[in-house]
Amino acid sequence: MQDSELWFRALVECGRTHGWRIGEFLDLRVKQVNLLNRTIRLEPGTTKNRERREVTMTKAVYELLAAYVMYQPPFTEIVCPVM
Repeated sequence: MQDSELWFRALVECGRTHGWRIGEFLDLRVKQVNLLNRTIRLEPGTTKNRERREVTMTKAVYELLAAYVMYQPPFTEIVCPVM
């Protein structure tokens, strides 16, 4: 599966599962994705209500983000550099 397909599927799954807006996913940084704890942290000011939020990844979200993030070059900052 290509990177562009992986990140798009992850975007759709995060939106569907967690009710995220597209901007919340597009602004997501790799450092906010904790694959060991299977959590994603949205920082204060990046959500509609400006509050910090942390969600536990579903199996589908975890598999998509892990497949994408694990194969990015070292020090990649943003999860979705495409767009």
